[in-house]
Amino acid sequence: SDLTTLQGNTIQAFLGLIGAPKHKHQFIDWKDSKKMPASTLPRNVAKLATVKPAFAAKVRLVLDDMEALGWQPVIAEAKRNAAQQAAKVAGGFSQTNHSCHLYGIAVDICDARYAWNGPAANKKFKFWTDLGVVAHKHGLFWGGVWKMQDVAHVATKSSCGPGDA
Repeated sequence: SDLTTLQGNTIQAFLGLIGAPKHKHQFIDWKDSKKMPASTLPRNVAKLATVKPAFAAKVRLVLDDMEALGWQPVIAEAKRNAAQQAAKVAGGFSQTNHSCHLYGIAVDICDARYAWNGPAANKKFKFWTDLGVVAHKHGLFWGGVWKMQDVAHVATKSSCGPGDA
């Protein structure tokens, strides 16, 4: 239907803005070895290197706890610059130019098998609710509680500004 096409195009546009893969199979670094925790996957290590160290330590715990629940967590996005944030706002994916992502205290986490597609297109998908519980367990804020839900968003707090730089 036209609505399905529009939703698909919107999802693909969002994935393009954040540099996320357009197909779940492009998360190719998932689990080369079962001995390797999710927090040590090359993609996640690279993304964690862009955020503040104390926050990164908590995100590592979130990733490993999500994996223990049977998920395949990957960081789709971490720190972004002002131009990237402006593109998010222009595309309707964010309502603020002062995202916690700008200050290295927010990440977006999804399951490598789904990203925001298939069952993960539903904001009540168990991965998202588990992410909220696990983030809270580690003292982090989850964007799934906002009026404009951002179920992949995990941050140190609910809102940020220039003082967080």
